[in-house]
Amino acid sequence: MRITKSKVAVAVAATAVVALGSTAAYAYFVSTGSGTGTVSTGAAGSWGVVVGSIAGPLYPGSGSQSISVTVTNSGSGHQQLSAVALSIPSSGLPTGCVAADFTVTSPTFTAIDLAAGANTVVTGTVAMNDTNANQNGCATKTPTVEADAS
Repeated sequence: MRITKSKVAVAVAATAVVALGSTAAYAYFVSTGSGTGTVSTGAAGSWGVVVGSIAGPLYPGSGSQSISVTVTNSGSGHQQLSAVALSIPSSGLPTGCVAADFTVTSPTFTAIDLAAGANTVVTGTVAMNDTNANQNGCATKTPTVEADAS
């Protein structure tokens, strides 16, 4: 077989096309970049607190009665309920009653993680003390029990 100039030219041209085509297929640029963005975080929501009622009337020295407190997470995310403090504030005492007439015991519990909208019920106690004094001022009255959740 005889090699002619035209065959050599065709072979060189074909080799060049293949070489250039394969080089173009692997060509790319390398670069770097960065950016920033912001996110928003929520804030603690308030607790919804409802104090229940006791089973019956209190009498001086007659012992304590349980009082339930329902605490609801009114926030938009999980919140930890660590304590519920019960008290009878001076503004909640009827005329004729004094703070020494009552003992209120706050609920004790392990901290609770409450999802948004979830609630829990905790129980404390309330008692009317026998003060060895006339307590007629408290007879048939309804002192206010306050609950503060945190």
